[in-house]
Amino acid sequence: MQRHIAIFGVTGYIGTKTLIELYNRGDRITLFARNVRKLHYLNDEFELLQAKGTTLCIVETAIEDQHYDLIRDALRGVDAVYYLVHSLNIDHGSFLNKDNHMADLVATAADEAKVKQIIYLGGLGSDTQDTPLSKHLQSRHETGDHLRSFHQAVTEFRAGIIIGEGSASFELIRSLGTKLPLIPDLGKKEGYCQPIFVNDVIAYLLHALLDPRYYGKIAEIGCNEVVHYSEMIKVYARSVNKRHIVSISLPFVDVLLTPGVISWFASRLSGMPYILIYRLVEGTYSHAIVHDLPVKAIDPLSTISPLPLEEAMKIAAQRSEEGFINSLWSTPYELSVLNKERKKQLLSLGSQETDGLIYD
Repeated sequence: MQRHIAIFGVTGYIGTKTLIELYNRGDRITLFARNVRKLHYLNDEFELLQAKGTTLCIVETAIEDQHYDLIRDALRGVDAVYYLVHSLNIDHGSFLNKDNHMADLVATAADEAKVKQIIYLGGLGSDTQDTPLSKHLQSRHETGDHLRSFHQAVTEFRAGIIIGEGSASFELIRSLGTKLPLIPDLGKKEGYCQPIFVNDVIAYLLHALLDPRYYGKIAEIGCNEVVHYSEMIKVYARSVNKRHIVSISLPFVDVLLTPGVISWFASRLSGMPYILIYRLVEGTYSHAIVHDLPVKAIDPLSTISPLPLEEAMKIAAQRSEEGFINSLWSTPYELSVLNKERKKQLLSLGSQETDGLIYD
């Protein structure tokens, strides 16, 4: 029997990969996006969409109060929702409040529409006096709390740094691991992380789909290695570029190397947006590791075994070199859907259109 799955945040890195896997499994899929032009590049990457007979429904809408009825009605008949939305790039205003309100709206709509499960990808992190959560990680946890407040069967996976071509975190690591001759020692304030390969993240997200053991549960996922954030840059340089990056101690490091200063230099070196890097750098002072809620406690017989960090780095680097494009922010402008000269849409849609709903 064909399942009906909905995805919020489908134009994001994890959303795109989740869509491809579900599509190739033959599920019926409803995609929610603010701008469906951002999906059309999959039309060019047609070899990724291999299944026959998969039904796609596109809902072009923002997650806002005035569109609540549209979202709720589009979710009727849906078995499960992947909620992969967060406001990492917001520069002004409170992205915590925005994320929380969007989660409330979608969870309420899903509950009214009798959706069986919501699967959400959040972030690892424990809030302590010595290593408080960054605003970004705090927002990720609060989003999970808000989803659970309005839906009883939320599955929240918590992951740290995701190693994969096109991932913002990995592309920053790759750029710094290639260009930096040395790296400052951030001292005791630098937190630990437990990264995970992107394929393993997708495997967990799909494995939990409509599995009652995961309903209402939080599952922390990561590889078996716990490292400082700066160590990941060294691992990349060593395993991929065959070079050794030296750590150096600096006087007044806490005063000189603020998150803002680090983000400014990293933005110049990588070419990535400052605000995106700033949200990531804030998290380097937190401990983003598997703690009290390991996935094995829910599913001890799971056969998913996360790839070691060094091996994940090598595969992700090779994919990047081969030109895999999996995130919109890293797509060259001439290929980008943000280029207004590009008019194509995702697949051939439009046989019926009602109140913003486009049906295949």
